[in-house]
Amino acid sequence: MVLRGDRGSEATQRPGVTHIVIRGFIGMGWAAILAMTGCGGGGGGGGNGAGLPVPTASASALIVTSGQDGETHLSFDLIDPTGQSQVVEIEYSSDRGASFQPATLTGGLGTSITVPPGGGSFSLDWIHATDLTQLDQSDLCLRVTPVEVESGRQGESATSAVFGVGSNTAPGVLAITPPVGVQGGIIEVPVILADAESDFVAIDIEYSTDDGGTWAAGTTAPTSPTSFATTPTGAAGTVHWHAQLNAPGTVSSTTRVRFTAVDLIDGTSATSGQFSVHLVAPRLDNLTIGDIPSTMNGATPYTSATGASVSFALRIPTSGSNVQVETSPGFGGASIDAATLKVTANRAIGSYAVGDDFGSLFTGNGAAQSWTTGGSAVFPIGAITLTATIEDLYGNQSAPKSLLLEAHPGSGGNLAFDWSDRWWLDFNLDQFSIIATGTTSVAVTTSPGANGIPDHIEDLRIAGLQSASPLSGNWGLNVLVQNLVEEEVIGRLRELYGADFDGTVPGFAPNLTFTLNQSGSTSSIRIGGDDSSAGYALGRAMFDHRNGSANHNRAPNLGVFTTNLVQFYVNSFYFRQRFGALMPGIGTPVGEDPYDATALSPSFDRLDPANHTLANLRYDAIWNAIEAWGRGLAVVTAHEIGHSIGLCTNGAPPNGLFGGMTSASFAGPYTTSYHIDTPGNNLMAAALSFSTSLVTGANGYRFNELNEAYLRQWHLLGL
Repeated sequence: MVLRGDRGSEATQRPGVTHIVIRGFIGMGWAAILAMTGCGGGGGGGGNGAGLPVPTASASALIVTSGQDGETHLSFDLIDPTGQSQVVEIEYSSDRGASFQPATLTGGLGTSITVPPGGGSFSLDWIHATDLTQLDQSDLCLRVTPVEVESGRQGESATSAVFGVGSNTAPGVLAITPPVGVQGGIIEVPVILADAESDFVAIDIEYSTDDGGTWAAGTTAPTSPTSFATTPTGAAGTVHWHAQLNAPGTVSSTTRVRFTAVDLIDGTSATSGQFSVHLVAPRLDNLTIGDIPSTMNGATPYTSATGASVSFALRIPTSGSNVQVETSPGFGGASIDAATLKVTANRAIGSYAVGDDFGSLFTGNGAAQSWTTGGSAVFPIGAITLTATIEDLYGNQSAPKSLLLEAHPGSGGNLAFDWSDRWWLDFNLDQFSIIATGTTSVAVTTSPGANGIPDHIEDLRIAGLQSASPLSGNWGLNVLVQNLVEEEVIGRLRELYGADFDGTVPGFAPNLTFTLNQSGSTSSIRIGGDDSSAGYALGRAMFDHRNGSANHNRAPNLGVFTTNLVQFYVNSFYFRQRFGALMPGIGTPVGEDPYDATALSPSFDRLDPANHTLANLRYDAIWNAIEAWGRGLAVVTAHEIGHSIGLCTNGAPPNGLFGGMTSASFAGPYTTSYHIDTPGNNLMAAALSFSTSLVTGANGYRFNELNEAYLRQWHLLGL
């Protein structure tokens, strides 16, 4: 094989090796053998359109020998799996690999050679006397890079270790300025460096956190220069010491660093004065969708029924989902610096390329920051991994947290509430006759068939919130209290679904609303009466995966069974506590007390000191009962409507909401098919309690975080 266009050179060949010998071979000086990381970088690579890497040529086994006659010898191997001719570019660096320039080769080759397909082993000479202005240097590197002639595609470079030409003297550290104030994370330390030849030098770091009693090797941060300029009299530089990496968790006011300047040999050192470090890392507790805990968002596998560990991922719409980062200070650490949140992805997100930081899109505080996807940052369809970090006020960085997600179009059948689903709460059905007997111990019996009285009214009579025989002039109080009870139920229901009491502020899903009027409704559920099936179920409803259609739960075996609620709880402490003052035979039902009309008057002010004590007592008794009835029924109604809009689909995400997943570590004892019992008072557990329904605030009933994300359409159910 004879190389073409190798002006002034002779080419010799031996089996498997092509060798270019440049006239004027120089003697051995300092030797530098290739380290693939060397003092510079590599390159190359590409794709073939199918996501598979395309092979490129690569340089390797680079050996450099510098001489005293103005030339430096280099040899290298070129591995070529491409079958393409290559231009091999030769470059030099006179600043330890921080920057490179074309190297002038002997024999009139210019700065590169052309190699036919197949690769080989090559020897060349660099005329360093031509390219260098200073012939006493100990901060040099050579880099060899193959480039395909036809496509211009760059292969993998080989970069030599640092070598020198001419004479050399040791560099030195003249001074180190200790940082001021408490420091953390990556600490910037000013330094003065000198060298007689003005070589670029490296810095070896040592540190001590006990005032110099013991020393350990330190690490420069990725942000730190790897090459520092010097002058004979001293040049300023800044070393970035990765203190958090070297001494995590350390708190010390007697920290010192010791720097040694290095070109080809170790130079003199200097030690800093004392300064303070606080290296307790903050915590990035969760990277998630909404408030979904890591046990349910895919960050942690769940345990299957067979005991296997199963990985899964949430499915989110490409736009409109809520990504949240939850953080906290480390134990004894500094406060979170919310502005340092960094979030990246392994795929381009809208205008943000792979690896770009889009943490600035998040808003919030040091405890939680969130971002609703969309605008210039729409997720691509398919799998995507997000990674986040954050720092505290001292600059200490958290460990990274990653989350794998599946992005799907947020349209049509993927969305549970892409249509307005308006639920009618029907309190007027008459399907049973309901009778209560006894006082100290009340027994409630039912029989199928209408008797002219709405079932819900009959249940209210047992609780004392209606009267079959009110005082003369109090007949209107029955209607008034009935309306107040129904408003209480729907108001508490709206609150459970994330809205305000009167529905002015929308809930988790703005297209999911509730009404007391049939007109304009799309779905319905009856409230009141018994269950045609035996047992003490508090409710039953049709299941509708992803809320695909309207649902009407008003049959004798569907709805909210307030008669069963009364039968089960009527003799309990909590029921008597709320309703005892009104129950027939125990207290005085609404409408049968002479102060009821006053207490229920719109103008009655409970805080007016002129009120009669008995009027205040009746006001308290009636409203305690109305609130209890409203909260209890709202919890059951929310649960049953939940089933008819997709809660809780069996299986793990993305196709399910952990319904029936009794083997999962977070699944409590009331997890059954289409139910999930998670920590806290979960509305979609298989068992609900009347007493717990009266608990308000954070400890009251609520949808768990995964169910809420589904209701908000931040998480999509698969098929």
